[in-house]
Amino acid sequence: MARKLPPLNALRTFEAAARLHSFTLAAEELCVTQGAVSRQVKKLEAYLGFDLFVRQGQKLILTAAGLQYQAAIASALNILSDATQSVMSAHRPSELLTISVLPSLSTRWLIPRLNQFKHHYPHYVLNVITRDNQTELFPPGVDVVIRSGKGGWPGIQADELFIEKLIPVCRKDIIKKKVGTAADLMKYTLLEHTSRDKIWQRWFNAQHIDNPQFQRIGMEHFFMLIQAACEGLGVALVPDFLVKDDLENERLVQLINITYESGYRYFVFSNKHQNNPKVSDFIHWLLAWCKSS
Repeated sequence: MARKLPPLNALRTFEAAARLHSFTLAAEELCVTQGAVSRQVKKLEAYLGFDLFVRQGQKLILTAAGLQYQAAIASALNILSDATQSVMSAHRPSELLTISVLPSLSTRWLIPRLNQFKHHYPHYVLNVITRDNQTELFPPGVDVVIRSGKGGWPGIQADELFIEKLIPVCRKDIIKKKVGTAADLMKYTLLEHTSRDKIWQRWFNAQHIDNPQFQRIGMEHFFMLIQAACEGLGVALVPDFLVKDDLENERLVQLINITYESGYRYFVFSNKHQNNPKVSDFIHWLLAWCKSS
């Protein structure tokens, strides 16, 4: 007898949304858009003939039927996941995937998200190494490279991840009084990326301040600037995506609502003529995650 099964992708999407109590978080986990999650849930509700969720203000609440269905579905999906990983471990050889990434991106952005990749591709053994923009792009053994730049890499496949947008951040308790203009920042010690030549001066110039005078502390990497800002050493000018979590938990605050595009963009690189499934899997996952975030 043929099994009567609902749309499996819709089922997986419903389980994630029910477990996380959020279409937004489910979209992030599944590397799709929030709209795609909503469509899949509606598809499943249409198949079943009853609602799985109700809205109470901003909250997403499971119906009684949804609660009952979630418990059974979660158990079934866990069984499928365990069975899949078990057979892959037994019959599919592990493959080493070496990723070369900028130091700040590794600690502040990539590593916190690698569990999601491992969830989708458990057979890959990850090896993350850090290199800066001045080193050789593809040394022996490196499969994928993540770097910032302004474009122009002949013979290399370069997929853009995002544009660098810098914001001034600091610890809340060092703010002396309300900052109303860009010139007010000159009252603070400014933490500056030493590899970005005169980046604070260019920021002030963009705000029509031609000859800014300020005290500075220079540091080599963005993650150092962020840590220094968290320690109360001054105001750091850093990419917004690197401090998203710090801003949400109020470890840092944005001192003034000015976003400055530095001209740099972030790319994931691979050898153009290399046909390697593990590289394709990683880049596909990374691009999908960036698109949904």
